Amino acid sequence: MVSLLKFLVTLIFVCCLFLLAFAWDKTEQFLNATIFKKFSAKWRKILLTAITILFELLVIWRFSIFFKVSVLESLVMGSILLLCCVWLIPYFVTIQRNNAKIADKYYSGGVDLGSVTVFRLSLNPLVFGTIILSTASIGIGIFYYLPYFL
Repeated sequence: MVSLLKFLVTLIFVCCLFLLAFAWDKTEQFLNATIFKKFSAKWRKILLTAITILFELLVIWRFSIFFKVSVLESLVMGSILLLCCVWLIPYFVTIQRNNAKIADKYYSGGVDLGSVTVFRLSLNPLVFGTIILSTASIGIGIFYYLPYFL
């Protein structure tokens, strides 16, 4: 029973992550087509990065209130978790594609299906905002807890 519950919670968490990524993509497309149309590409990226940071801060703050945890601890752990999600999901998607290409090449009799791709993180506003938030929050956490480390 416990393992089924753990599986369901994990499945719900993964679905929420993919839903969040899908919703962010659709929101970015909508904003680019309507509101951000009059801004230059540079200002669009700056605004989307700022919106990303504010949204992530809002989610972390709500998490800390809901679970009655310190905001600073939630900020450090939440930003590390967000950074891992933003980096690891595309990383493992690339690995899975490469594995599928290799398996297809092996089972299709050596037909060339393209080369193996190297993972490169694209610095879109979502990734850049998450990196900025993670760097700042880890720095704040280290600075705040420095007396405990010494």
